[in-house]
Amino acid sequence: MTNILNKRAIILTATIIPNSIYTSHVNPEDRLNDYITALKFYCNVFKNDDVYFIENSEYDLDNNNLFIELKNKFNFKVIRFPKSNEFNRGKGYQEFEMLQKTVELLKNNYNFYIKITGRYIIKNIFKITKNYKNGYYIDLRSKTKAAEVYLLAFDYNSYNSNIFDAYKLVNDIQGIYIEQILFSNAKNSKIKSKVHLFTPLLSGISGSNSIILKRNKIKVILRNFERVFNRLIGKNQFFY
Repeated sequence: MTNILNKRAIILTATIIPNSIYTSHVNPEDRLNDYITALKFYCNVFKNDDVYFIENSEYDLDNNNLFIELKNKFNFKVIRFPKSNEFNRGKGYQEFEMLQKTVELLKNNYNFYIKITGRYIIKNIFKITKNYKNGYYIDLRSKTKAAEVYLLAFDYNSYNSNIFDAYKLVNDIQGIYIEQILFSNAKNSKIKSKVHLFTPLLSGISGSNSIILKRNKIKVILRNFERVFNRLIGKNQFFY
């Protein structure tokens, strides 16, 4: 039997048919194609981990030939949830509601989880996460008092202290976002978080404003130096 401490769950969150305010990239077929591309990438990267595709819309995946072909070719698991009734509370509420249900479902099988927003490809994800087995990894920005939530890595204790029930406080229409809640939780938690050691190199289209995600190479180099320095002095936030 595999030791639970050596097993990681890679969780790709997905909503093929958008069901929230402030969502721009809305075409289901385009979104599904993004998810399929990302799944191929992450299944190839995380060959020694269990990959989960979790989804919460009413899209008919069971009869989609492209997804069926993908499922037959790659080793990943699918968990489906019903469409959320909380449209106005936004996609952060719905994503983390779904994430919580998934972690609670899997908690007896894994002790460490890597959560990725499922349409985004993080080109250097293996380099970032290869040594992640315990702790809490999240990028925090003190100037905006917000967290970057497209990539989180956490063990079960960190999840309980920082993420459990966080979504219940979210209400996008009132301007209360999951990024703010997780920043506040990480700031006040007894379990101190760490910034990722390398800047995630993102590829994809933002669901909020349809902007193509890309990084400035010079800024990435500077930010990576800052990450190393922050780790050395025990600082868990960036200023901007």
